[in-house]
Amino acid sequence: MNRVHISAAFVACVATGVSSLAAAQPQAYPAPQPYGYPAQPPGTYPAPQPMPLAEHVHDGGFYFRLQLGGGYSYTTYADADLTWSGVALDSMLSLGFSMPSSIALHFDLLIDQTLTLDVTYGGSSATSEASYGTTGFGVGGTYYMPSNAFFTGGLGLALASLTDADGTEVAQSDIGMYLTVGAGREWWVARRFAVGVYGRLTLASLPDSGVDARFTTIVPAAGLSLAFD
Repeated sequence: MNRVHISAAFVACVATGVSSLAAAQPQAYPAPQPYGYPAQPPGTYPAPQPMPLAEHVHDGGFYFRLQLGGGYSYTTYADADLTWSGVALDSMLSLGFSMPSSIALHFDLLIDQTLTLDVTYGGSSATSEASYGTTGFGVGGTYYMPSNAFFTGGLGLALASLTDADGTEVAQSDIGMYLTVGAGREWWVARRFAVGVYGRLTLASLPDSGVDARFTTIVPAAGLSLAFD
């Protein structure tokens, strides 16, 4: 009888120990993932996106600028005994290329035309229907600041002519030199188009044709600017 009770107690004790060992076994952990980016299921990679185009910057390429405005032309002739002046139409066409450093290099075509002249000679003054025009061709450069304000300048060769009210040319210069300096600001209206305003000062010194005398012209002007870059 005692043996039976001992055997039953022993079996119960062994069963309790086995249960305790099973409960004490460590839990299994998931297998470690390989180093690197997580694996992507097939067909789930994102499509490559195109690089965005740079906007509103002078990043190089073809450069075009047209400036149209008005100003005041003042010209002295010979030893300054003869002068004429008047309101002038001012224009400049620039073609060239720009660089990523916000500098544009260009060829310039400059035209200043005075339609009605206030003439002074020997202390006497009169208004004339004659017109005086200066045409120049040269090279120039423009520097753009981050705000799109710019500074510009150029120099080249120029000619001048004086015509009467009937359109007959009464005087013409030989080839001389001109110099321009200016500044302004433009605002972008499209990715590569900008409009703005400018101010420019033009100086020209031109020898008369066949005579030992010179036309010396000063034209301050301002107007509108249209640029493509």
